[in-house]
Amino acid sequence: MSLTHQQLDKRSLSFDRIIVYLIEHDSNKRGLVAAKKNLSRWIKDSPDSIAFKMWSNILKKPWNEIKKYLLSQSDEMQFLRQASPFAGSECIPNNIRMKIIKKYYERASHEKNRSRTRS
Repeated sequence: MSLTHQQLDKRSLSFDRIIVYLIEHDSNKRGLVAAKKNLSRWIKDSPDSIAFKMWSNILKKPWNEIKKYLLSQSDEMQFLRQASPFAGSECIPNNIRMKIIKKYYERASHEKNRSRTRS
């Protein structure tokens, strides 16, 4: 079962909401530190990436502004979530990530079954 683009966007926003919560409750902001390290490494491999340049500008801002970007549902953030430096277990633990993934696949399966019974 695959997810639609809309479902993938919603799932990515769910990841970002959890990431914001985790960073907010971590005095060391380890998730933010990890995202900056990820981005720094990625830029070395793809220095011309528009998404990485945009993320670089965002991650130079104070946390309260970064948080607003992460929680935004704008088209710009929809695009940027496809190359989020907040990837990896340093930013969101695998068990939480897997719960979110499972939830969205179950939801997609339920929606597909519902649409079949209507037909």
